[in-house]
Amino acid sequence: MSDTSEQRRSRFTALKLPVKIYSTPDGAGRHSRLLMNTTVIVSKIKKLCKNHQHGLFVGLCLIITAGIGYNIGRIIALHASPGANGQSANISDTTKGNTNFTKTAPQIKITLPSPIPTDPRVVASKAAGSKLYHHPWCSGAQRIKETNKLWFPTEANAISAGYTLAGNCQ
Repeated sequence: MSDTSEQRRSRFTALKLPVKIYSTPDGAGRHSRLLMNTTVIVSKIKKLCKNHQHGLFVGLCLIITAGIGYNIGRIIALHASPGANGQSANISDTTKGNTNFTKTAPQIKITLPSPIPTDPRVVASKAAGSKLYHHPWCSGAQRIKETNKLWFPTEANAISAGYTLAGNCQ
């Protein structure tokens, strides 16, 4: 299955590559021919890049910018809470068989920074000499040992007993 010189020449001229055929009886010329054709291809690629370097630079900048933007979006999506966008879906109409859909404005969810306390009691420490009281949800109240907790039914009772509100418990 050896090709003639003319068949090899026609194959490479179809690729528009310069061809030098080395005739050696043992086939040692194949490696040098392949190396020569590779160098020609590399030189053509370099020439193409040099002729279009501004367009290639702009394209590369766009690709990098898009990649950075995509990854920033992914990071933000990972750290965002599920209902942070303020939109909610009402599926109760579709489960009841109602197929009349009307467009409504998206509902806005308002979350308060801290819950409104419903427990009027306050707690103080028997062991501390500072005479400070805390609300039950305050971190200072959670640090008092159960055996040292002194409970008052209201803030007014704690104040009348000579206690004042702790500074970290507002």
